[in-house]
Amino acid sequence: MNLLFPPPQEYFFTWLHDMLAEMPEVSELHPVPDAHVPVLGFKINGVSIDLLYANLAHAVIPEVCLFYSIAA
Repeated sequence: MNLLFPPPQEYFFTWLHDMLAEMPEVSELHPVPDAHVPVLGFKINGVSIDLLYANLAHAVIPEVCLFYSIAA
């Protein structure tokens, strides 16, 4: 699991969607922007990905935040 600080939601579902749609290795691209937790679902090289969108309540992220990447 990785933590990503995304752009505003409208860019997530327009710019990122359009970028992924142009990639030949991406298939089954389906945005669900009105879900309780907005998600952009797709397969990349046959691997299913659900990319969740979440707003943060902070305008600035403190430097003391620790970020972990967990390989499952």
